[in-house]
Amino acid sequence: MNSILILIIITIGIYIAIYITAPLLIFFHELGHAIAFLILTRSNKIDIHIGSYGDEMSKFNFKIGRLHFHISPTFSIKGGGMCSSDKMTNNYIKGIIILLAGPLFTVILSSLLGFFIFNSELHGAIKFYFFCLIICAFIGLWTDLVPRIIKEHNLYNDGKQILFIYRIRQNFSNYVVARQHL
Repeated sequence: MNSILILIIITIGIYIAIYITAPLLIFFHELGHAIAFLILTRSNKIDIHIGSYGDEMSKFNFKIGRLHFHISPTFSIKGGGMCSSDKMTNNYIKGIIILLAGPLFTVILSSLLGFFIFNSELHGAIKFYFFCLIICAFIGLWTDLVPRIIKEHNLYNDGKQILFIYRIRQNFSNYVVARQHL
């Protein structure tokens, strides 16, 4: 009886940790893209959408410098995110770096935070949460970089976009010019 109760408590704890972790990981991921945009494109405006794939009518909108945040109330485990810039790079390598920055920044930041938390005297529940954060970050790395289409929104994930950019690398600058005229 006690082992079943412990298993139920652990399962509920994992579910809650993942439910709280997912929005934070989405934020880290989109922030990674935004930082890469800032460094590589010298953008004047970068839109970071949390909980949606580009909804400008988000409930919470604010800006910090050149970063414009749009946070949707659906900011949950199922909510997505998107980062866009007013300037696109015409260099395919920079485009790939910007796409890789989201998943890699998430894993690196989560691992660094976990390292400091695990080497501190904080409560075990906090350490458990950061353990879940790191595990989910690595799962996210996989789901973000394995090429696929997000069917509900008909969008390419980062891996699919990287593959696309690599395939058109010889004509990437022409593609960027054409997209600016859409």
